Amino acid sequence: DVSPRNQGSATPLHQATFRRQRNIARLLIASGADVRASDKDGNTPLHFAARGEQDVVEALLAQGADSNIKDKNGQTPLSYAIAQGHSGIVELLVSKGADLDAMDRVAVQNMLCYTIDQGFTRVTATLLAHGADPNAKDGLSRIPLHVAARDGDAEAVRLLVERHAAVNTQDEQGATPLYEVIAARSGKEIVRFLLEHGAEVNVRTAEGWTPLHEAVAGGQPRDIVTVGDKDTIELLLAAGAEIRAKTGDGRTALHLAAARAGAEIVKLLIARGAEIDATDDSGVTPLMEALANYQEEIAGLLLAAGAKGVGQTAGGSTPLHRAARLGNRSLVAPLLARGADVNARIKTGPKGRPDSEWQGQTPLQIAAAGGYYDVVEMLVAHGADVNTRDAYGTTPLHEAAGRGGRAEPPGRFQDIAELLVAKGAETDAVDEAGRTPLHTAIADGSTETVVLLLAQSRNVNAKTSDGATPLHLAAFEGRADVVTPLLAAGAEIHAPDNDGDRPIHYAARRGHSAVVATLVAKGAVSNAAVENLLKTGVTPLHQA
Repeated sequence: DVSPRNQGSATPLHQATFRRQRNIARLLIASGADVRASDKDGNTPLHFAARGEQDVVEALLAQGADSNIKDKNGQTPLSYAIAQGHSGIVELLVSKGADLDAMDRVAVQNMLCYTIDQGFTRVTATLLAHGADPNAKDGLSRIPLHVAARDGDAEAVRLLVERHAAVNTQDEQGATPLYEVIAARSGKEIVRFLLEHGAEVNVRTAEGWTPLHEAVAGGQPRDIVTVGDKDTIELLLAAGAEIRAKTGDGRTALHLAAARAGAEIVKLLIARGAEIDATDDSGVTPLMEALANYQEEIAGLLLAAGAKGVGQTAGGSTPLHRAARLGNRSLVAPLLARGADVNARIKTGPKGRPDSEWQGQTPLQIAAAGGYYDVVEMLVAHGADVNTRDAYGTTPLHEAAGRGGRAEPPGRFQDIAELLVAKGAETDAVDEAGRTPLHTAIADGSTETVVLLLAQSRNVNAKTSDGATPLHLAAFEGRADVVTPLLAAGAEIHAPDNDGDRPIHYAARRGHSAVVATLVAKGAVSNAAVENLLKTGVTPLHQA
């Protein structure tokens, strides 16, 4: 008996074919081994041989092996041959009666997608030649043409289209094969081929994107700054792509190009009739997209092409806000010339959330915070309110005064502060925390700005909501450079905060010896120490 079974019901022929011992397998077959025997998993010797031993497959078939028998997973020998990419064995099995319909239904629906994805072009051709359905869908509703297009497999694309693949089939996300090849940047020649064979250019995905949207904005790793495929865009436009089509959130191809695609693509879209001032669902125009994404060249192109520059998002942001953030005088000037509202405010968004970090701010406040003197000067000249307040009570002078000392790059904060004061900025304005520009200047500004504000201030002892005066902050920050000017301007050396602490307590607690020395020399200890000792039992010396 040449077909005894082991505990797994495998015969010697099973083991020889599994281990690819072809000579032994042929000897066993010639000796009358059972070629139809199944092991405990339903595998026959033909299942194992189909994975790569074509001559053994021929011998098994010659002795009556069943080419359509299934194992316990529903797989036939043909399934295994396809999975291994053995086109010769696939051809042999099919020519000897292997039936695609005998394979597991789920497997056959995915098999062409699999062979294409693996690059098994000859196997793909064999399956198609023997009746495999080019329009069978996988679990994502893709047909094999989706996969071939995504993978850039031009030969597979040709084979499938020749076998009448439906070129406009949409997957579960609404993508067509044309969309897939564009998204994967798999080659404009495949794009051209699909268009020549009936691909529709305006089919939308579930999110409302067309192939043109994807060609402009998609398909590149996110660390690449510039995206967009000009050649593909031109092919799509020539085929009738709707240049003004909007995505599900209202963006046009020009919106997407303005954000990232580069000047050449923006020029192309404008030349082909893109709507310059189209708004998306949030009121954003292509110009706003360009400014928000630091695309200054593109913003200039859009303005030169006639962009109005006066739109406003639902959150209140305008092109002028965004140009002010860039500090670009050449962009601010044409916006002002077009009538941009110099005092427009960024509003509060849904549920109290700001449209940006500049809640309630005007372009002037943003420019002042950035240190952009030229832009500030231009805005003031066009009527910007120098005493405007944002949602937190902050004025442009607060912004400029509080940034000149440690800013990188330094900007022209001192010059901005001088300009604002000269134009009537209130030097004693308080924000919601009770801070004046002098407070912010001491916290983060320059010595020169502090001196400027001291010369204009009518209340050098203004207190924050915590009861801290500018001198308290100078002591806390170790600003020895401004302590003497503060005292000379009338700062109260013994002023208590809400906890009863004097400026010298702040300096001692923080270890600022130079400030402590100055305050002691000016008489801080004699009175403050005694009073605090009587009140709390704690002196600055205890805290130091």
